[in-house]
Amino acid sequence: MKISVFKVSQAPAHVRKTAQFRRAAKLALGRDGKKEGSLNIIFMNSKEMRALNKKFLNHDYDTDVISFPYDEKPVFGDVFVSVAQAKRQAAEVGHSLLKEILTLIIHGVLHLRGYRDDKPALKKKMFKEQDRLLLLLE
Repeated sequence: MKISVFKVSQAPAHVRKTAQFRRAAKLALGRDGKKEGSLNIIFMNSKEMRALNKKFLNHDYDTDVISFPYDEKPVFGDVFVSVAQAKRQAAEVGHSLLKEILTLIIHGVLHLRGYRDDKPALKKKMFKEQDRLLLLLE
């Protein structure tokens, strides 16, 4: 799987850890990482993320991460990360911006793999896997 990172300049210089972003995505891909295809991680500002969220999901607000799977082969998809929202969430939970960005990348890739968080039981399963993968990055 080819993993590309775009618009990393949206993030503050001290968290532009492209190799770590790719490693987080690769961990989250699991066996799917051995398949042919492309995974793109794209960093966005609030305005861009809000526009993307509104256009494709009909939600008029900034959100932390949005994933879009590819409809065609080779597989995978795009993971869009809002740096502004990541900053807010990192401050709320009391960890670093880098850890929040890595969390969002993992979360987005898990969605591409079919994990869901729209029901309590599914969310619990997804967050358990997300937390397990985050520990492997430390």
